[in-house]
Amino acid sequence: MTNSPDSASRSLPRSALRSVARYARRLLRAAPEQNGSGLIETAVVLPIYLAIVFGMSQFATVMLSYCNATYACRLASRYASIHSSSSLAPDTVAQIQGLVTSSLFISSAITPTVSVSYSTLTLSPGTNVVGDMAQVAVTWNETLKLPFMKSSGFSISAKDSKVITR
Repeated sequence: MTNSPDSASRSLPRSALRSVARYARRLLRAAPEQNGSGLIETAVVLPIYLAIVFGMSQFATVMLSYCNATYACRLASRYASIHSSSSLAPDTVAQIQGLVTSSLFISSAITPTVSVSYSTLTLSPGTNVVGDMAQVAVTWNETLKLPFMKSSGFSISAKDSKVITR
């Protein structure tokens, strides 16, 4: 006994083959009655679908940018709280700003605004000493690029503060 392509069709009863053939003929007869309605439905639904898909990807990009800004501020404020002017390795505002800028995953065309400030919580007249507060803030403008819609811009900002411990 050999396995030929015809041996599989011989094992099926003829009534099953007839019903499959009848079903296929019925499907082929129903297809011409649509008269291009699928094309019209696609033309209506596709722009809406694309706007939703690209909108979700832009929302994910914006959330990534916000989380990145929050991380960079937290990292820089922790660095500033440990490296005060009274520590063994004091820092400068430029070093903290450079730390924030290097921690951001943004395009080189975007220039973030980084501000570092120290608020006095102790009775000592100086700033940037143990017990004071180090604050770091970052802000930049982001642009949404959605199909079929006008581009709009908005600002992403994050702020963090820590008490200087060293």
